[in-house]
Amino acid sequence: MSSWSEFEHDAPALAAAGRQLLFQAGTGYAFLGTVRRDGGPRIHPICPIIAEGCLYAFIVNLGPKYRDLMRDGRFALHAFPT
Repeated sequence: MSSWSEFEHDAPALAAAGRQLLFQAGTGYAFLGTVRRDGGPRIHPICPIIAEGCLYAFIVNLGPKYRDLMRDGRFALHAFPT
């Protein structure tokens, strides 16, 4: 998986558009889609942060998002629709 800085280097226009979508309200706002234990989707709002060339999402230890990601690392990150 690429870091945000690698993404910016390789696709600067796409990274700029992604940053604009994630931070359109000033504070980062997105939806994190994970896979529940039964295979169904689970969607959670998160506040992403881009710092030191990386994209971060703070996830509560032992919360539903955390458990989903520890069990199955697949996820999707979606910007908040305008």
